Amino acid sequence: MLLELAGVSRWYHTRNQVIHVLNGIDLSIDTGEFVCLLGPSGCGKSTLLKIIAGIEPANRGKVLCRGRPIQGPGRDRAVVFQQPALFPWLNVWDNVAFGLKMQRVPRALRQRIVERYLELAGLSAARRLRTYELSGGMKQRVAIARVLATDPSVVLMDEPFGALDAFTKEQMQDLLRNVWRTTRKTVFFITHDVEEALFLATRVVVLSPRPAVILCDRTCPFSTHGDADGRVVRSSPEFIRMREEIIGLIRGAQAAPF
Repeated sequence: MLLELAGVSRWYHTRNQVIHVLNGIDLSIDTGEFVCLLGPSGCGKSTLLKIIAGIEPANRGKVLCRGRPIQGPGRDRAVVFQQPALFPWLNVWDNVAFGLKMQRVPRALRQRIVERYLELAGLSAARRLRTYELSGGMKQRVAIARVLATDPSVVLMDEPFGALDAFTKEQMQDLLRNVWRTTRKTVFFITHDVEEALFLATRVVVLSPRPAVILCDRTCPFSTHGDADGRVVRSSPEFIRMREEIIGLIRGAQAAPF
């Protein structure tokens, strides 16, 4: 098992109270899975991602990567945030190459790796552009290519398409789906968008309102549906049925006392 979370709880102390965010999360993610995490706003989705990334500690429970405790950030886990943290003084090619350069990857190998991920992300023609010359979708392509180039074991994505317009968002979902099929990287992806989760994921995990527990952990078939057009997949009866079930689950959880 690549990632294992057992009994993970997280709480914060304020001046007047203790805020319990996560309550005994048990979750295992195997190599090559694409897991989407859904749940109401403020339920702790980003907190769980930060714990896996090693940015925040758990107050209780175990968090393991390849059987070893996660005690901080590491090369085996890389994060793509909603706002792409690109270097504005570098062009697209140099942004993608940055992590490899820091790892002292030899120049010739570095060039081959960068070229591969530029092509995979549809950025070959934009390689010499500066970040201020890029659209929001193009910037996220660069952020994804830069993360993949360093070959992490797990790619952690915190609502990476949340700030994009609907058309660009759909394009980026298609891109990421194709990138995952090509690389079979393990992905842990946070979203508020149920359709996005069903379209991309091999598994969908739903959290309750805080203190969050896992309400459901469901296998999802749509990311492996051959080369079917995304709009065809989204309009299929099976897709619509699962979407309505999960929306109903989240709405019911929001209305229930916890």
